[in-house]
Amino acid sequence: MPRRVVSFLLLALLLLPCATTFAQNSQLVSRDIVVYTRDIAEIQEVRTVELERGRNSVRLFGIAQDILEGSVSIEVSDAQVRTHSIGFTALDFDIDKYWQAQVGEMVKFKLDDGDKIEGLLRMYQDDDLYIQEDDDSEALTVIDKDRIEGNKLENFAPQLSTTPSLLWDYTAEKRDEVTVRLTYLTEGMYWTGEHKIVLEGNRAGMISTAVVVNETGLNLSYDTISFIGGHIHLAGDRRRVDRMNPAPGAMAGGTESRFGDVRRWQAEDGELLADHNTRIVLLSGHAAEVKRSYVYDATIFDDRVSAHVEFDAQAALPYGDVRVYEILEGTSLFIGEDRIDDTPPGSPVDLNVGQVFDITAERTRMHEGRGEGDNTTQTYSVKLGNSGDDDVTVRVLERVFGDWTIPSANVDNTPIDAIKVDARTAAFDVLVPAGQTVNLTYEIIYER
Repeated sequence: MPRRVVSFLLLALLLLPCATTFAQNSQLVSRDIVVYTRDIAEIQEVRTVELERGRNSVRLFGIAQDILEGSVSIEVSDAQVRTHSIGFTALDFDIDKYWQAQVGEMVKFKLDDGDKIEGLLRMYQDDDLYIQEDDDSEALTVIDKDRIEGNKLENFAPQLSTTPSLLWDYTAEKRDEVTVRLTYLTEGMYWTGEHKIVLEGNRAGMISTAVVVNETGLNLSYDTISFIGGHIHLAGDRRRVDRMNPAPGAMAGGTESRFGDVRRWQAEDGELLADHNTRIVLLSGHAAEVKRSYVYDATIFDDRVSAHVEFDAQAALPYGDVRVYEILEGTSLFIGEDRIDDTPPGSPVDLNVGQVFDITAERTRMHEGRGEGDNTTQTYSVKLGNSGDDDVTVRVLERVFGDWTIPSANVDNTPIDAIKVDARTAAFDVLVPAGQTVNLTYEIIYER
């Protein structure tokens, strides 16, 4: 296919100057990250940026792909710089923009017939490249861009973006390098707590970590990273109505927390790799006195007794899974796991670590009928067996409703006290000697 040649003089009036100056030469000074449990994070960066005098635009790269656009701010310490607008572009590249940006630049490529072209690109229009091959020539060679062999693109203009970026429109009183603070919220990052407890006798050591999921598309080094525990409200969260109090109550979005205020854990100096989970140690080495207990709740476990580990939190613990290990004959053995809510220091922690092998239970309703005043009466029997080598105390839970009383309870004909845990739960602490079986019986009266 022959080349087309046109007069350069005839096209001179069509060449348009670029009205806005672009740059991309920002330098990261520091980065701090704040991660929440609700698939959201705040990125705080300090950058140095070279600005041109007058009104111009600078494109800032290294931006997360799922930012909340209304959250972006750029603060400049120099009062001689004024911000007009900040625009976000997830992807700002196509081939036409590429060739338009090359106007005025030297280009070099090979055509589909083997010819090589090198010269100054004077204009790009209607898929045609107008190239001045000789500095002294007044003629331009016209090439259809589809004839260019291969797909390697070079000399990217700074206003073209193949990655997410911000376009900052500003006015500066003078050409200068300034320090700016860039802050924005982004989706694609969240965290959860994970804990490891090692039991040895009646003591427990704990390591607490934050597991961060980074789906922002960026490798993010940081100077500090903060983890915010607790529930934050986001616009659009549906209000939850408490049946006991029909007025609109707590928000129902995200991870529930028993505590209203947030709490922060912090670590320093690291990197979050894109599309990776990163584990960061928050607390380590703190220990607590532990209590082991056994619970039988027939409404949940039917005929099995669950083992519990109880202690008071020595430090604030974030929501997450707790894996429990025990030192047995010098070996650390995984014995179960549970999940905790956000827990302030000093609060009780009760972990269910699994069903007990040597302790069995069987609950039977022995009687149900009408009593005095047409009240409903029920009688239950709970048989507890212990085939282990140590005496144990089992807490037996009974789920109740309405107005209730337990007038009598005994273990093998010996009276035992009923404990009112709350309005819907009664409990009995039953001693079960090693190698023996005991029988708990109790009566419940429901008043009409």
